[in-house]
Amino acid sequence: MGKASFDEYSYLFDTLRRLSDKATEYESIRKDNLQIMRYGFLQSLLYNKQMDRGSIRQNADFLDLELEGPYFRVLHLQVVQPEAQSPQEQELVVYQLISNIETLSGLDGVWFYGVRNNDNTITVLCSCRTRERDALLRTLEAFNLYCGSHFRTRHAMCISEAYTDLTDIHFGCEDVTRLRPYLFYMPGREYLEMQAVPALTHPIEDMGFSVEDAAQQALEQRDPQGFRRCIREFVERCGSGTYTWESCNSHLIGVLMIVARHIRGGGDSVGYSIPRDITEQFAMCSNIDEFEVWILQMVHRCLTPSHVPDGLSPLIEKAVSYIGEHLREPISLESLAFSLGLTPNYLGRLFREETGISFVEYVNGARLEQATDILRTTEKTVEEIAAESGFNSSTYFIKKFKQKYRMTPKAFRLHCKIEERETGGL
Repeated sequence: MGKASFDEYSYLFDTLRRLSDKATEYESIRKDNLQIMRYGFLQSLLYNKQMDRGSIRQNADFLDLELEGPYFRVLHLQVVQPEAQSPQEQELVVYQLISNIETLSGLDGVWFYGVRNNDNTITVLCSCRTRERDALLRTLEAFNLYCGSHFRTRHAMCISEAYTDLTDIHFGCEDVTRLRPYLFYMPGREYLEMQAVPALTHPIEDMGFSVEDAAQQALEQRDPQGFRRCIREFVERCGSGTYTWESCNSHLIGVLMIVARHIRGGGDSVGYSIPRDITEQFAMCSNIDEFEVWILQMVHRCLTPSHVPDGLSPLIEKAVSYIGEHLREPISLESLAFSLGLTPNYLGRLFREETGISFVEYVNGARLEQATDILRTTEKTVEEIAAESGFNSSTYFIKKFKQKYRMTPKAFRLHCKIEERETGGL
C-alpha cells in the first residue's frame, strides 16, 4: 500500500513538473509572439464588425491590453518622413513610432495601441478614462515633439468621435477613413476631427468659381500675380473644409493639366494626361500648402525664363557676366555694387526690373543650373558639387535644389540616368 502511494505521488509530481515545464514553455512562446498576436487582434477589433464583448474581453486579458475605457477613440497618424530614407528605413521608423506611442500609455488616463497600415500610416486605438480630448491631446503633443526631434518626422492626425462600446469601434475607423482625404487639404490644424469638416455633414461640390478658368486666363496673359491669386483663393477654399475632397481633387487635377499643357507648349495636341515628371514632383507634396509653393515656383519659372532676357542695359550685362565668371566665389550685392560704382539698393532694384528676379534668386538659379550640369556629367559627391557651384554649405545647397527641382540632387542624378537609359543614351 505504501509503495503504491509512493508511486502515485511520484507520478503526480512528475506530471505536475511536466505541466509546469509546458506552462513555462507556453508562456515563453506567448511573450515571444505577444506583439504579433496583439497586432492581429487589434486589426480584427478595428475592422471586423462581428466581434462580441466576451471575445474582446478574453483576448484583451490574454494579451495584457488595458481596454477598460469607458471611452474609446481611433486615431490615424499620417507619417511624413525625410526623403533621404530608404523604404526599409521608413518602415522601421513606423514600427518605432508605434512602440514609442505605446510607451505613453497610462499617462493622463489614456492607453494607446497602434498597428501599421499597408501605406506606412498608423492606426491607433485609444482607451480613455474621460470623454474630453484634453488629456489625449496633451499626450499627443508630447509624442509629436519627441518624434520630431528623434526621428525627424511630421504627423497629420485624424481623431474619431468617442465610443463607449468596443463592439462599435469600427465606426471610429469609418470616421478617420472619411477624414483622411481632408488631411491633404486642411494641413494647418494639429489634428482633424469630424466637426472641423463641414463637408462631411453638409457637402458642397460647387466652389462658386472656376480655378481652372482663372489659371488658364493668367497663363495666357503671362500674369504670374493673377495665377498666384487664383491658386491662393483655391487653397483657402479647400482649407475651409466646406467643399468635398472629391471636388477639391477634381479642380486640382484640372489645374495641373492646364499648367502641364502650357509648359509643354499649349494646345490640345499635348493631350489630357499629366506628364510623368510633373506627376512625380506633385507626388512629393504632402499637403496643399506644399502644392501651392511647388506650382507657383513652376509657373514662375515658366513665365519668367531662367535665361537672361535680351536688351539688358550695359550695367546689368556687366553684372550678369561677373556673376557667371565668379559662381564658385562668394558673391554679394554689396561688393558687386561697389565694383560698379553703385549703391546696393539701386543695383538690386535695377537688376530686378531688367531680369524679373532678385539678385539673390539669379545667383542661386545660376549656381543650381551649373550644379545640374555637374550632376549629369560627373560622379562627384553632393559636397563637392555644392562647393564647385559656389554654395558654402551642402545642407543649404540641398535645400535650394529641392525648392527648385522638387527632388534631392541624388534623386535628380538617378532620374537623369534613367532617362538616359530609356533614350539609349541619345
